[in-house]
Amino acid sequence: MILSTIRFKKPGPRDVYPSEAQVMAIIKVCDDAGDPMMALGLSLQWWLTLRARDVRGDWMGQGKDARWVDGLTWSMIRGDMAEIRKVVSKTAGSDPREMVWDLAPLPDIQARLRAIPTDQRVGPVIRQPNGQPFHRNRFTERFRKYRADAGVPKDVKMMDTRAGAINHAKSLGATEVEMQLQAGHASSSTTQRYIRGREIEVNKVIKLRSAAGKGGVKEQD
Repeated sequence: MILSTIRFKKPGPRDVYPSEAQVMAIIKVCDDAGDPMMALGLSLQWWLTLRARDVRGDWMGQGKDARWVDGLTWSMIRGDMAEIRKVVSKTAGSDPREMVWDLAPLPDIQARLRAIPTDQRVGPVIRQPNGQPFHRNRFTERFRKYRADAGVPKDVKMMDTRAGAINHAKSLGATEVEMQLQAGHASSSTTQRYIRGREIEVNKVIKLRSAAGKGGVKEQD
């Protein structure tokens, strides 16, 4: 009864997000370290605006009862690597429709998928060298290592990759509806929580208003 009356204040929105250059730097470090699965996983997160869970999956339960859920599997990828179809984990209950991503504009991801031997194209796509899917902590540990090796600040976290992708799209002129659909959000208010750098927009408005009025105050009669 006591717990039911407790209300916890939600943390404020984060202002940190990785730039395209930072994400590409981390992916390059993954490749240089001979870790193609991490490189592919981060590439999928970045370009498809996916949560890490929807790429690497997650483990539920422990021991013999543990089961792997929500990750990307080969059954979701068309044989010619032209598209990916997947139900996004977070909205699966409210909207069970598949998202469809066209991979034609992403030849690097197509090449990475084709590089995986045919006999390994079954079950989870992103796997450890032992063939098992990643546990969340293991995937995050590797991200932190490669982030440090790439010289990316440690306040940029794995979970910020999705926000970085949304803000990258916004900087290139994507509309609010396009960003919402790309992120698989049920409402635009959710997408807005991922928007960073609001001071950029504020100062853009100042410049627009200043240019219109030439930045001066006209004397009144």
